[in-house]
Amino acid sequence: MRPQALLFLLFALSAVSASAQKNQPGPLDCTQFIAWSAGGMSAQRLDRLVHERGVAFSLDTAVSNSLLEAGVEPALLQRVRTVAPAGPRCSWLSLFHASRR
Repeated sequence: MRPQALLFLLFALSAVSASAQKNQPGPLDCTQFIAWSAGGMSAQRLDRLVHERGVAFSLDTAVSNSLLEAGVEPALLQRVRTVAPAGPRCSWLSLFHASRR
């Protein structure tokens, strides 16, 4: 095999590998969670996504209360609490409270 063909093959394989790794969805962030909930995604589907992908936010009392006020079902929040968070508090929380004033 010629060196150019071998280099092209290695480049193509690395590009495919990198592309496949990018397509792996990460944990749900707080914005996704609230948007999908407000957009009408069922609690069962959200619960499945949370358990498949995890969450990228902490579900403390303030965040829980804000999500309840936003219409998230209490039973769903109880199930989300069983998943270890992979990130900080919701970044939209201060905006949510500011919009309610």
